[in-house]
Amino acid sequence: MRLIRIDEAHRPNHPYLTPSDVCYFWGEYTARAGYQHSDTNQLVMNFKKPVSKKNQPDWTYKQQATLTLADILANAIDKKFLQHVTFVPVPPSKTKDDPKHDDRMIELLRQLENNIGIELDVRELIKQTKSMPAAHEQEDGQRPKPEVLRACYLLEQDLLTPTPKQLVVIDDLLTTGCHFKAVQMVLGEAFPGVPISELFVARRSITITT
Repeated sequence: MRLIRIDEAHRPNHPYLTPSDVCYFWGEYTARAGYQHSDTNQLVMNFKKPVSKKNQPDWTYKQQATLTLADILANAIDKKFLQHVTFVPVPPSKTKDDPKHDDRMIELLRQLENNIGIELDVRELIKQTKSMPAAHEQEDGQRPKPEVLRACYLLEQDLLTPTPKQLVVIDDLLTTGCHFKAVQMVLGEAFPGVPISELFVARRSITITT
């Protein structure tokens, strides 16, 4: 259970990332390969299970995935580091007033707090102003560019203080890197000079064509 830093070998699969971006991930996800392809595929797909499943029996798989991922992160990240960073979750594709809104990243961070017994600095600094199609449901060529996403992001002014020492943007799945770059733009403007890194549960390494 260790985190891997994105390097030049990984970067071709994530075209919006640059050599200066500091990004880490845990697992390798294979798109369109289904649950049974790997443990990581099963974990990620259960974690991303839509909220429309909330009252159905398989909702327990999403809850268990959250517990498992929190345990993975608790074992992979140094506790001293966790005490000195500000976590910023990438906004989900749906706004908070949308019935399809999924706050899974916040739930994951709350569970991580429970696992390590330390209160984390978690701030929803970025608010999405309109609902958009889920990224994992779109082909790469259909995904919005970082500049388009950035235009849909609003900085929560009441959460700016105290000034973070280090920002860690957290998301579940790295595909092209467009969401991270959009969030990075907003945070870089708000906190010039503050280091910004990204933590992903998994990265998409391969896409199975059908």
